[in-house]
Amino acid sequence: MNLSYQKGIRIGIWNIRTLAQTSRLAQLSREMTRCKIKILGLSEVRWKNSGDITTSDNHYMIYSGNSTTHINGVGIVISTKIKKLLMEWNPVSDRLITARFRAKNRNITIIQCYAPTEIADDSEKDHFYNQLQSTIASAHKRDIKLVMGDFNGKIGNNNNNLDEIMGRHGLGEARNNNGERLIDLCMANRLFIGSTRFPHKDIHKYTWQAPDGVTRNQIDHVLIDKKHLKSLLDVRTMRSADMYSDHKLVVAKIRIRTMNIITTRTKQKKFITEKFKNKGERRNFCETVTAKVVQSICTFEYANDGRVDFLFRGGWGDQKKLNSKFSTS
Repeated sequence: MNLSYQKGIRIGIWNIRTLAQTSRLAQLSREMTRCKIKILGLSEVRWKNSGDITTSDNHYMIYSGNSTTHINGVGIVISTKIKKLLMEWNPVSDRLITARFRAKNRNITIIQCYAPTEIADDSEKDHFYNQLQSTIASAHKRDIKLVMGDFNGKIGNNNNNLDEIMGRHGLGEARNNNGERLIDLCMANRLFIGSTRFPHKDIHKYTWQAPDGVTRNQIDHVLIDKKHLKSLLDVRTMRSADMYSDHKLVVAKIRIRTMNIITTRTKQKKFITEKFKNKGERRNFCETVTAKVVQSICTFEYANDGRVDFLFRGGWGDQKKLNSKFSTS
């Protein structure tokens, strides 16, 4: 079984603020089924340590958290069918987790992130982005790479001199420090910010809303390596999904395309036909070919009366014997 090439699959990201209550995991699983999401990356799970769990409706979740306190935490929830394609996963830290999936021709590596907030110390931001850079560098070179999650980074819609890594459809004009760091990461790793590529209404772009109900920002992003950008069909928020979080569910639709296979034609051997104009050459050629054909399909033995018995090789039964009309002389 491989990931679908034609229909595409839905991959989501969501900062759900917490999964501390048991009921929230069941609610998340129902929302995931309703929205037809196959893989869902989570931020702020707030579970301690790392591990895996299967929900009541058979969704499979892997998570990575802090070893001492219920802060930060990331996870990836996978549908039953996609679970069969999970090759390996790695709980990097309470802000990073990776998962690798089997696909046709090229496998997929997903890196789920939860970046420090804008007001965090620069040292904390530096540590996160250094760790993220190391994680990206250690991914398999041939894999399709998706780096996604809550980056707390405002990108804006100004892509002057940045059209290699972002589109013109970001939300707003402002760009914060986390946004600048995210752009530097994309430049260094040839990643494209997919959430800025597609034209949507603003209500389908913002991923976070302040308690005042007015301030809205686009800070959750889906990044894909530039050479597989055509596989990304759409990125938008789904406002109907509800987990009592100030973040919106972001859904990316991805179709995995096969790579073009270039075949080289073998050069055909040219036969020299000029020799067949000579009668003697034609006779020698016919005798040589006849001898090789006879040798390949039969054997012969000498009979007592001086004739030659040809034993033809039959693939369906006993060998067929044919007595030749020519003597050994």
